[in-house]
Amino acid sequence: MRLENDELAIRNLKRLLEQEEIQDQELADATSILAQAYINTKSLDSALTQIGRAAVATKKPHEEGRFYFIQGQLYNALKDKDSANLAFDKVIDLNRKIPRKYLISAHIEKAKNFDYEKGNKLEFIEHLSKLEEDRENRPFLDHIYHQKATYYLNRNRDSLAVVYYNKSIRTNSQDKILISKNYETLGDMNFDRNNFKVAGAYYDSTMTKMVENSKPFRIIKRKRENLDDVIYYEGVAEVNDSILRFVNMPKRNAWIILKTMWQN
Repeated sequence: MRLENDELAIRNLKRLLEQEEIQDQELADATSILAQAYINTKSLDSALTQIGRAAVATKKPHEEGRFYFIQGQLYNALKDKDSANLAFDKVIDLNRKIPRKYLISAHIEKAKNFDYEKGNKLEFIEHLSKLEEDRENRPFLDHIYHQKATYYLNRNRDSLAVVYYNKSIRTNSQDKILISKNYETLGDMNFDRNNFKVAGAYYDSTMTKMVENSKPFRIIKRKRENLDDVIYYEGVAEVNDSILRFVNMPKRNAWIILKTMWQN
């Protein structure tokens, strides 16, 4: 039913734009609605054209920022990072004319597109640090910390990555998707180091921030369940190692340990 409504909206709006000479804010309203209908029907190229027209036509800075931000997201969906970054730059150029959330979101989305092979890494991390230090950005530190963590992870500076993933978690962010990514990444890092028990705990935390029975939830749940046997046998191995160390130690040392245990 929704698809039929979107297709009807597309036909009607296209007819309106062809037959009527509308401009300025009316044009912005019509083309932005048309763009949304194209997005709903997965016609992203057509949506790009219309959202671009809306951004140029509107006289409201907050709408201009939002339309260019959507344009950047559409380019990202089409795997065109360069064009996406140009759209995000247009949002950033509006600066104080738009709500802070649009401005910082544009910085964050552009940061996600950073080229770790060809990009200027020093300039990039300095930019993120500048965003972090700006007092006006305190409400957005969850995302800024996450991006810094991602930078350090990509640079194989795992200890700093862990620091910033944890800082992102401690902001008490309301963005459950972001926090679940923090927990999952920390889980993956511990898994790669064979710290399976710690990894399992992070995956448990990941699931608390997810929609139960959603596809991402099921993926993490399966990953967590696959660790159960590993954690169990790891525990058995640790106990066996402890027993062997005890059996093989000098009798005097073993007696001291047993005496201490009895006294406690």
